[in-house]
Amino acid sequence: MNVELDVEKRLQALVAKDRIRVKEFFLDFDKLRKGVVGEAAFRTCLGTLNIKFHESEIQALLAKYQQPDGPRLVNYAQFCKNIDYVFEDPSAANTVILGAQSSANFNENDMD
Repeated sequence: MNVELDVEKRLQALVAKDRIRVKEFFLDFDKLRKGVVGEAAFRTCLGTLNIKFHESEIQALLAKYQQPDGPRLVNYAQFCKNIDYVFEDPSAANTVILGAQSSANFNENDMD
């Protein structure tokens, strides 16, 4: 499994388990509601989710969601849409949580 999918699965499991809406963390950084934030804001928001990320995981997410041209902006709206997919189907949440528990990168505290 590639790095960004693994970290996204861990995040999906976290938001499903704790019923967290990730988008709320980004809104303070996006005053104009354009769906993008700077790299520093993206990193700050990830830090508030209470998951320890390896730098390689953050870099993989940045590579996936960074805007192709212009300043270093990250499309958090698409990121949140991908993470919040677990709320669209009630059975998806359990599947994601169980799948993430078997991940080698899932720490013991998150598995409880």
